[in-house]
Amino acid sequence: MSTTFDLYFPLYEENMPQLIPELIETVIEPVAQTYCEQQITVLLVEDDPDIRIVMTETLKDEGYQVLVARDGEEGLKTFQAHAEIIQLVIADIMMPKMQGRAFQEQVRQSHPLVKILVMSGHHRLQLQRQNLLDPHSSFLQKPFDLDVFCETVQKLLASPQ
Repeated sequence: MSTTFDLYFPLYEENMPQLIPELIETVIEPVAQTYCEQQITVLLVEDDPDIRIVMTETLKDEGYQVLVARDGEEGLKTFQAHAEIIQLVIADIMMPKMQGRAFQEQVRQSHPLVKILVMSGHHRLQLQRQNLLDPHSSFLQKPFDLDVFCETVQKLLASPQ
């Protein structure tokens, strides 16, 4: 006895096993390749736990792998242990145990071309007068909008050395 379904799709069951694997390969394969190609590792060095959590989650939501440190010394150890995979260092300029300028200089000693984004609640001019900014580092004024933060990170990563 034929059903309406059989009249419109006569060879449904016979063709189904052949069609599904082709569709799965077409849809799933490009998505997996795109994700792997865009995996970027960021080191975040921030002493304020609330800011650290928000920034970590924001970066992860954007698809970045995030390594986290609470102060300059921990940040330097983390960088040295993972320097080969870190594409960007994001650090607060005023940190316990090691100020931002010393941190930036030590990171650049071993990896002079690494991209660094420093953040501070102090104005850029004030930090420059106190010689706290490395001229090769990018700067982001706190407080900032998370969309501005994400755009800054994307632009910095996309820029040539």
